[in-house]
Amino acid sequence: MAENNGLLSNQNLDKIFGITPSPAQSLLGNNFDSQKNVATFAPFIAPIMQQGFTPEALLKGFVGAGTARQGVEDRATKNYMTQQDILNATLQAKKLQGDISQQPFQLKSAQAKSILDEGQVQGIKNLLATLPPNKQNELAASGASSYFANNKLTEEERIAYQAFGVDNIFSIPNDKVNLIAEYNNAIPQKEADTINQKEYQKAQDDPTYQPKYVSGKLDFIKNYKQQTEGETAAKDVAFRYRQKDVPEGSVRLANKKIITQEEFDALPTREQEYLDPSFDITTSRNQQVKVIDGRNKDRGMVRYGLTTTRDVAKNIEKILDDPESLKSLFSTSGRFAVKFNEETKNWFAESGGKAADVANFLNSLKGKQFTEQIQRMRAANTTGGAVGNVSDREVSMFQNMQEYLGTGGSRDKLYEALVDLYDKSKALGQEYKDVYIEDYGDRYWTDTLNNSMHNYKQYSKNFPEALKKQKLNEMGIGNDIQPTQNIFEVISVEDD
Repeated sequence: MAENNGLLSNQNLDKIFGITPSPAQSLLGNNFDSQKNVATFAPFIAPIMQQGFTPEALLKGFVGAGTARQGVEDRATKNYMTQQDILNATLQAKKLQGDISQQPFQLKSAQAKSILDEGQVQGIKNLLATLPPNKQNELAASGASSYFANNKLTEEERIAYQAFGVDNIFSIPNDKVNLIAEYNNAIPQKEADTINQKEYQKAQDDPTYQPKYVSGKLDFIKNYKQQTEGETAAKDVAFRYRQKDVPEGSVRLANKKIITQEEFDALPTREQEYLDPSFDITTSRNQQVKVIDGRNKDRGMVRYGLTTTRDVAKNIEKILDDPESLKSLFSTSGRFAVKFNEETKNWFAESGGKAADVANFLNSLKGKQFTEQIQRMRAANTTGGAVGNVSDREVSMFQNMQEYLGTGGSRDKLYEALVDLYDKSKALGQEYKDVYIEDYGDRYWTDTLNNSMHNYKQYSKNFPEALKKQKLNEMGIGNDIQPTQNIFEVISVEDD
């Protein structure tokens, strides 16, 4: 027996196709409903397959399906009545409306019957599921022929089904049912346009009024097409009305100020967020609160990061300013005089003097306290901007500091590692500034932040060159040597 599932129960299908029920229906056996379904959908799809989806083919299909369904009902009744010797009395009240053997479309096999029974029933289910409740009730009450005669597809609906990729309303894919149902429940476009024009005029007359725009059927289709064509965000009807009467190449911001698109693109990133032309004034103000909170927290993070990189740079300068002293950090065999204690997790010097200074410097670079602090600040700033990404890179630099400098290697390699680390701290400091200004603008880059930046020096890239430069400075020669002079040919720099 076919399952009784509301609108698609056999009783409702009989109503839809205008069937007169058998007086002995409850006695006709378990296969009776399935026979009616198979007989119904064969003539229903035949005209559509032959002529395509047209109103004439649809009407012809419903008439043929109703005739075939009634034929099954009548023949089953006839067989039963014959067995009960009351056939003649009952058949006088009803004439046969068709003969299933005259169907224009015949099923070739049991497999085809199964596909027709399941596939077409599912197609009807999906179609009905997309209709608004009042239309579902109308279909059940008036029957299919009457319903589709009074509810022909409009041009809007044809455009919609084409946009949704549905060629036949009786073959709506399962994944499109909710989409089409949402469309069918939208109000007609003319009605939406009338409402929106009135709302727009109210907003023009009263700047404090928050218009309540609605989407019509064509608006729904436009938004759907924009989304499927890869736009990051479909421009809803409210956006289109907010931008109404705006000169070409310009936009009306959330605060209702009109500027050129070029001017908007030049605004700081976080300012663009709350002035977004698609926002109403309430949404804009709420977003502005978040941006201000993020800016204040980012300012604290930038200042802390700049102060830390400045301290790192100053410690490195103590070594790089005197490259000659690096020689004292290595034994005659080239062994580094500063070691790492695995138990205490600290660097220590095998002797005093410069080696002890380097050990203290390396201990200051372990950065555990900085790493924990900056990570706490990062976690607390959920509304911040790109500054957090810079701090992440600074954390990574400090976490890898010991491995980066190494516990061995040569004097030249240590020098190059220190110069590289120095340059990285300089780049980080500049990136803090650039990113903060890009997010919030120049006017929020305060003197306090600027004073936290370090005034970096320029160092030679390798150790031998640094030694030569130091010797020249000690001799008072400086950097004013003419290009034709080759001072290095006459100055001997001991390099062992």
